[in-house]
Amino acid sequence: MDITFSVVIPLYNKGREIARTLGGVAAQTYTPLEVIVVDDGSTDDSARVVEGLDLPGVRLIRQPNGGVSAARNRGIAEAKGDYIALLDADDYWKPEYLERVAALIGRYPGCGLYSMGFEVHRPEGVFPNETVMQEGIVGNYFRTAMRVNLTQTSSVTIPRAVFERLGGFPEGMKLGEDQYVWTKIARTYPVCYSPQRFSEFNLMAQNRSAQNYKMERTPYSFWEFYDPGTPDCNEYCRQPVAAVLVDTDLLARRCPARMLAAGVADAMAKYPEIDFSIRFVKGWDITIMPVSALQVAKSNTDKYFADAANAVLQVADGTLTPVVDDIIFTNLALTGLTSQLSSGSKQLAVAHGLYDAVSKLFKPQRARLLHGEIVSCGIPVQLAVNGYSEEYIEKNVRFLELIGTPTQFSQLGIEPTEENLEQILAFIFDNVGIDEPALQEKIRKNFARVMK
Repeated sequence: MDITFSVVIPLYNKGREIARTLGGVAAQTYTPLEVIVVDDGSTDDSARVVEGLDLPGVRLIRQPNGGVSAARNRGIAEAKGDYIALLDADDYWKPEYLERVAALIGRYPGCGLYSMGFEVHRPEGVFPNETVMQEGIVGNYFRTAMRVNLTQTSSVTIPRAVFERLGGFPEGMKLGEDQYVWTKIARTYPVCYSPQRFSEFNLMAQNRSAQNYKMERTPYSFWEFYDPGTPDCNEYCRQPVAAVLVDTDLLARRCPARMLAAGVADAMAKYPEIDFSIRFVKGWDITIMPVSALQVAKSNTDKYFADAANAVLQVADGTLTPVVDDIIFTNLALTGLTSQLSSGSKQLAVAHGLYDAVSKLFKPQRARLLHGEIVSCGIPVQLAVNGYSEEYIEKNVRFLELIGTPTQFSQLGIEPTEENLEQILAFIFDNVGIDEPALQEKIRKNFARVMK
């Protein structure tokens, strides 16, 4: 059986990773028909890196920035192989990957999607995608996918004819665009899975989306998959949970106070970050939802000033009081509700931008720190950039010091050098989409507050 693969790689600002990714493709024991790299308006040297490699069978296509779905669809439209092997520009295939996929297709022909196991690479280490699934056709994709992770884009291969019949990736959908495609395929075709792990999913790189965030405008929705005759699919595509049950007694008596403090700091960032996003982030449509989120965040921030320090001390003593209950609820409201209302959980501001930068650029430090501890260090900068009073900024700093979260680079284990700062700033500007020189300079100037 002669199986031909077209490898499709969307590329956006992955100049540091793309050489390794393409090197893995070039080393395949089963040679693909072609490798199509679609540069989606990169602002770094990604395209030049691809051209400089001069690898046989690799074709570079350039297009204006349109998002990862548009980039994948362009590559699929240009493809000539019978099967589309998807690969993200910062992930990696081991040499036997395509050979194993070809063998899987040979054993289970006629499927609409072939998925392999994978390894997840995080700053803290490498973690295999564990599953009890055996090789073969998945009996009930939707019921199974609710229990185990069957698919990750860089370990998925789809017949080109399936794309031609069902359409490609949903352009404009910012979250879940890949799951949308898997769902669409699984409603029509059998899905084949193998637990063999010959691909690496890289969570250490950022900017996996090929587009700076804008409020979602798309005709696509998981609602279209609802059908009385497919209850398992309906359950799989259902709306997010409407309630969260939390055992606060367990949290108060068994969790380190450090974790509660980090959660408070993470949530404290929401008020100034939502404010920043409303005022400064380009292309962000202002609706009642982010404005409402801003008011919720402001109210809950006031609650933190009143009660959070006492709650952290009580958790340190293993004591559960109504104050602890209240602060845990406030954490949930601010980290969940306000994020969804305001930005769909996107990182659109400085404090969380700092977290992303540290995760990418300072992996040893990130491994020793909690998420909220890194965010905490960015809060004074965010407040100052927003133009809040020095009195209010100092109030926040004293509060963060009181609960024990970092407010200086040195507390993160990062040397406060100009070189380190410039690396961080470059990452934040690119990741958040801050390109106005005056705003960039304002952020750079205010980072001096935490450079100790």
